[in-house]
Amino acid sequence: MQISRYQSIFIIFLSAIFIFFSSYMLIEDKGWIIFFPLTMYFLFSLFEIKKILWIIVFLSPLSVPINELGFFFDGINFTFPTEILLFGLLFVLIIQIFLFPNRFTNIFNHKITFFLILYLLWMLVTCITSTSPIVSFKLFLTRLWFIIPFYFFSIILFQKKDNIFKFILIYTIPLCIVVIYTLTQQSGDLFDSKLANGAVYPFFNDHTSYGAILAFFIPSIFIFMTNRKIAKKYDIILIVIFIILLVGLFFSYTRAAWLSFIIALFFGLFIKWRLNFKHFISLFILFFGLVYVFQDKLISSEESSNSFLTHFQSSSNISTDASNMERINRWNCAIKMFNEKPIYGFGPGTYQFEYSSFQDPDDKTIISTKFGDGGNAHSEYLSALSETGIFGLITFLMLIGIVFFKGIGLYYNLECSESRVYVLCSLVALMTYFIHALFNNFLDIDKVSIALWSYIAIIVSVDLRFKKENLNIDSF
Repeated sequence: MQISRYQSIFIIFLSAIFIFFSSYMLIEDKGWIIFFPLTMYFLFSLFEIKKILWIIVFLSPLSVPINELGFFFDGINFTFPTEILLFGLLFVLIIQIFLFPNRFTNIFNHKITFFLILYLLWMLVTCITSTSPIVSFKLFLTRLWFIIPFYFFSIILFQKKDNIFKFILIYTIPLCIVVIYTLTQQSGDLFDSKLANGAVYPFFNDHTSYGAILAFFIPSIFIFMTNRKIAKKYDIILIVIFIILLVGLFFSYTRAAWLSFIIALFFGLFIKWRLNFKHFISLFILFFGLVYVFQDKLISSEESSNSFLTHFQSSSNISTDASNMERINRWNCAIKMFNEKPIYGFGPGTYQFEYSSFQDPDDKTIISTKFGDGGNAHSEYLSALSETGIFGLITFLMLIGIVFFKGIGLYYNLECSESRVYVLCSLVALMTYFIHALFNNFLDIDKVSIALWSYIAIIVSVDLRFKKENLNIDSF
């Protein structure tokens, strides 16, 4: 049984992480935890992997922090039940790679997988050089079980095209339940924007991640609605889901989600209409020309409010709006942290513990905290830059670039109209997140991570099918 070079690297660094984790738990007198993955594998062996994936997808929008259920563990908080299942699924995947490496050969040989592994490997390096290695390795472990199981198993699952539509439907139906719950909570306060954060508990930490996931899925539902072949059996269901999610997005009061949603729609039209580079340049010049002409209107002095237009316009207010000003404060801190450690950064997950000393008194706002314990960098890109250095950001951007490069090329080369629809859904949805990622970072949230990496898996799966490279889906 031969194992490829990529498989060997993958197995070695995952094994190293497990050994480190086990050793740490033994030192902390929590050695019983090392039996957890073995127990999970035994339980998972009683069920089909495909069924477990569907369970995770359905429960993901409904997952809640374990603390919210009244269970408290020393220094540990995770979302129940998805993180437990993902953790077990990671070890199931590792064992399957050992036992059946040929099932994953085509996936390992794909360029997107190569850049994904490169991204994770550099993150592992920066965990070793981190200012707080324990914090970094903990985050790296969670990143592994958020990314790896769903990426690999979803690629195999999506070899059957109908499973792609099934995935989106199974995710968005419980998401509608969350939206209805949130709207019910908001209605008691007459949909006051200032109380939007509290309304999303306990399913989301704040309204920004809630808005991001709504903006992520709405384009897919709309594209399905406009496709007669897909919509003919589910037209009523799709319309209901679309309306609920759209209303939820409107009342999420998440300006970054609104902006990313609008930009992604134009991006989808750009691909759909096969506009060339000249069209793109023309639209780019037109957009910034309008920004210049109407700059007095766009550079707002309005603060957030319940009015949609006023609230949206306040996104450009960087003089009095506390949310925008605090975001700039965090960005400045991230850049200063990068300047101090440009190669390796401070280590994954360390921003929230390090940025305090980099705050400029002139940048602080009424919501800044003295000890800098208020959260993250509010940017996926600046977070990568400050925590994993310049190479961390480069590998992340290379991964994003290859996903869109492959996806767009695939869309134009596919002859199967159904596959083209799924690729278009993936590209538009991913665009909403990577635009939103300029203003927030949510890759450490199970709901967002499962959706994001599954949509990337759609592109890889369709590409593998397009190349007529057969994957054995009997492993499910």
